[in-house]
Amino acid sequence: MNKCSGDDSGTPLVIDTKRGKKDVSLFVYIYSDRVNVVKRYKKKLISYSLFSDSLQERSMPLIRNLV
Repeated sequence: MNKCSGDDSGTPLVIDTKRGKKDVSLFVYIYSDRVNVVKRYKKKLISYSLFSDSLQERSMPLIRNLV
């Protein structure tokens, strides 16, 4: 995965799951001003940038506890 817009996000939070019989991987990069999500499903990559104060506030303590 490439770093987005020159920010150093460190190691992403990786979520591996299944949708039916297909494997799905989510890579979550948390920044101070946004959350980037990259979804890998059926040999495709889809990326999202989420701008949500409540999501970022809730996710920051989680990441701090993991590091």
